[in-house]
Amino acid sequence: MRRKAPPPESAADVWLGKVQRSLESARAVATDTPAPEVKFVLRALALAELLGSGGPRSIIVRLDEPECFTCGKSTVAYSEALLHCSFTCQEVGRYVRDLRKKVEFETPWDADLLSGLGSKMAHWVSTGRPYRRPVPRKTRDAVFARDGGRCVVCGKHATQIDHKLSDSADMSNLQAMCADCNREKFRARFVPSADGSKPEAVGDKLSYFAELVSAPSPLTPGFDHATWNVKRKEYARLRKRKMLNLNARLDEVKRRLGKG
Repeated sequence: MRRKAPPPESAADVWLGKVQRSLESARAVATDTPAPEVKFVLRALALAELLGSGGPRSIIVRLDEPECFTCGKSTVAYSEALLHCSFTCQEVGRYVRDLRKKVEFETPWDADLLSGLGSKMAHWVSTGRPYRRPVPRKTRDAVFARDGGRCVVCGKHATQIDHKLSDSADMSNLQAMCADCNREKFRARFVPSADGSKPEAVGDKLSYFAELVSAPSPLTPGFDHATWNVKRKEYARLRKRKMLNLNARLDEVKRRLGKG
């Protein structure tokens, strides 16, 4: 008697397996006392594994063409891109795509990959702002020139621009730093609470991020690493055309009202 072939794995089971293997790879690289930013990647993958195994999910609706391709809100406030409601959402979409890509292709983790993505996630989760903040090219060049191309902390060759206090891109708030010193400054901000608890907002953002990663298929086109670079240009072109048409209609209405 011929044995029946096992039923094919569902897309959800296949994706869950990839998440689990990515988590195992990350844990194998992380030390017994991982750096603060590395913990964010480990926690996000662990939550994604839990959600993929049937854990409780929030109500996140799959959207084929949302207003903002990260959070679904109106893009009016950030009309420059027309695809995201803020620069923060634009960057968070990038973080989700990065992690989903590593999970899908089962990219082996190493210390630099964990620290790099972890720093971006940690900054957003803890401050609500993106890790990368836009600084005009002329300003970057002027800061490097002012500081002699050297890290203001250790004197090594500087490769990064650090914001001293605020998000301001004014030169008085910027300084040249090497990657190692900038990373140490960033880590120094993470001071454990007295009782070991995490602020509620941090847990909410991590859970939201994990849910976006745990979905077997991207919840919006903005989280699809394979197609976003091509599709975003098409979406932007269509939205700009709609905006132009809308503005033309509004101008026509104003002209008619003015005549009346």
